[in-house]
Amino acid sequence: VDTQYSPYEWQTVASRLTWSMGNAVRNAALDARKQILDVVAQAWHENAEDLDIVNGIVVSYKTEQETSLKNIAIYGIPKENDQGWFGGPIIGRGNFMPSYVTGLDPETGQGTRSVVHYTTGCEALDIEIDKNTGKITVLRAAAAFDVGHAINPTLVKSQIEGGFVQGLSSAMFEEIMLRKGVMINPSFVDYRIATAPDVDFPIETPFVEVPQDDGPWGARGVGEHPMVPTIAALGNAIYNATGLRLPGPPYSAEKIYLAMQDAGMVK
Repeated sequence: VDTQYSPYEWQTVASRLTWSMGNAVRNAALDARKQILDVVAQAWHENAEDLDIVNGIVVSYKTEQETSLKNIAIYGIPKENDQGWFGGPIIGRGNFMPSYVTGLDPETGQGTRSVVHYTTGCEALDIEIDKNTGKITVLRAAAAFDVGHAINPTLVKSQIEGGFVQGLSSAMFEEIMLRKGVMINPSFVDYRIATAPDVDFPIETPFVEVPQDDGPWGARGVGEHPMVPTIAALGNAIYNATGLRLPGPPYSAEKIYLAMQDAGMVK
């Protein structure tokens, strides 16, 4: 997108696609619809309230006239006695800003609506830990979230799977290593991230649909959220397997083995 000509967009963060941009696209579509019905109402000498768009056709419930959107946009609707035309290309415009979000009370830290929405969910893992090395093997995983409304269910599942894998990467591998204030693993040669061989296990991704009041057709963001609970879920799985609470991620084989050694579980 050429930012010199495209409308302003804040950042690619905070559920900007389905929820935020989806609302903007919906508003643009509603604006285009209004323009179309206004043009046809003028041409047919009718009220726009008596018109509708059904499968690409503008129909009148009052006079039963009809015409296609193609005719309106490309050819236009002729005026009486062929004295010109109504119609032409339609450009819908829409934007979205959650102007209803409130600030926080400095005393309580609470607000009437301090965030646009919450996406709730949970994750779980079945794991095995090798006592000789401390290495974790994930046997299977599940991640379930309330997505409001899954406009594209396949993409929703892909978002959840991708977020889970990224969360697992943070939980098991990713670590900024510093020596005298300088990062010593600044490239992907040294900075370990999860890759396909690390996620060779089944991931179940059921989702719940409780419509979001301000989402497009009830949808809410789910792109970032599956990354959040993964560290806690893996930490709990390690505790369930070993009885040990580690200080924090990444839960590397070395950390787990040394913790088991300190606890007298291994020699």
